[in-house]
Amino acid sequence: MGGVRRPRPTQIGRLFLLLFIFSLWYTLFKSMRVLLQTRPDLFDFPAGDTIQIKKTKEYLNELGVSAEINPDFSLNLDDFDIVHIFNTHHIDHSYACGRNAKRQGKPVFLTPIIIDLEEYNQEGRWGMDKYLYKIAGGSEWLEKIKFYLLSRKRKGLEGAYCDIDYLEKKKRVVELADAVCALSEEENIYLTEHFQITSPIFVIPNGVEEFFYAQDGFEEALRPYLLSVGKIEPLKNQLGVIDAYEKMDFEEPLVFIGQP
Repeated sequence: MGGVRRPRPTQIGRLFLLLFIFSLWYTLFKSMRVLLQTRPDLFDFPAGDTIQIKKTKEYLNELGVSAEINPDFSLNLDDFDIVHIFNTHHIDHSYACGRNAKRQGKPVFLTPIIIDLEEYNQEGRWGMDKYLYKIAGGSEWLEKIKFYLLSRKRKGLEGAYCDIDYLEKKKRVVELADAVCALSEEENIYLTEHFQITSPIFVIPNGVEEFFYAQDGFEEALRPYLLSVGKIEPLKNQLGVIDAYEKMDFEEPLVFIGQP
């Protein structure tokens, strides 16, 4: 017989299953409220973590997730479902935010942005810093003094800082997280070797937005060249890059992009 073709029972079942999955996703995901926390001078002294957090918020909002950036480590978290903490280098603030979240029973997702500065402290620093770190033979107590002085400028952080030392605090922040985001396999290896992490670690590299791939009429982009992107500073080691470039005898030009 002619007429409209009726859907099979299996097709109807799949349809209802998809509707159920969508409804569950919409209920759990679209209504999620995420608090993004990091150092309080995020916008006063912008760096890579500034872009990372701003873009995380932007794309979460596009997905329908309510995301807010607020560095207040004593914030009432009743309006949030999860706390996402970035950057354990500024450990005093990260630790205070993590303790506040756990005290209020909120799950913590951590992007630690681990930077192992031991080699840089010994070989890469300049001026007075260079001699201080060489005399110290290590960075732990100098880092502790530095962040203690910083914490004195931020109301309420003195007690949060003084109860345990710098490295122990970093250890506790990483280990209290319910899930950890490593930005590379190298960071994943560092985390598993230096911390007793029982929570899952997800390797999620930083994204690259599409406009970076557009030439936009720049004819020189067609020429092969070596590109180094980063703030012009000793930590990024542009001098080391130049030294290696000269030794390797590349024909392609070396190009730096970064803020002095």
